[in-house]
Amino acid sequence: MEQVEQILESELTELENDIKSRIKTYYATGRTEKSLSHKVSGFSGILEGATYIETLERGRPPARGGDSKGAFLANLKEWIRVRWKDVKDEKDLERKAKFLKWYINKYGNKKFRNGEKDDVLSKPIADFTEQISQRISDLYLIQITNNLNL
Repeated sequence: MEQVEQILESELTELENDIKSRIKTYYATGRTEKSLSHKVSGFSGILEGATYIETLERGRPPARGGDSKGAFLANLKEWIRVRWKDVKDEKDLERKAKFLKWYINKYGNKKFRNGEKDDVLSKPIADFTEQISQRISDLYLIQITNNLNL
C-alpha cells in the first residue's frame, strides 16, 4: 500500500514540474526554474525556490528599500543580455540597466502596473493542496476500513 512519504514525493514532484512548465513562459536566464527543488522527510515536504519567484505571478512593485547590494542591477544586466539584441557595448548595457532599475524601482514592472496576475504559483499550489488532501484522506480511509473488525 502507498505510504504518506510516497504520496508527498509524487505530489511535490508534480507540483515542481507544473510550476517549471509555467515558468518557461517567462524564460530568460533559467535561474528561476533551476532554483526550484523539493525535499521529503517522513510526513513533511517542502518545495524551495528563489525568493523572487512570486514576482512572476503579480509583478514587481516599486522598491521600498535598497538595491540588495547591487544584485538587482546585476540581474537586470543579465536579463538585458538575454532579451535585448541591440546592446552595443558594456557602456550601453550599463545605461540601459540603470534606466530600467530606476524605472522599475519607481513605478514597478509592467505586470504590476497593469494589475495583471498569472497563475504561475497559485493554481499549481491549489491543485497540489486538493490532490494531496484527497490522496492522504483516501490512504487513511483504506487503513481504517482494513483495521475494522466487523
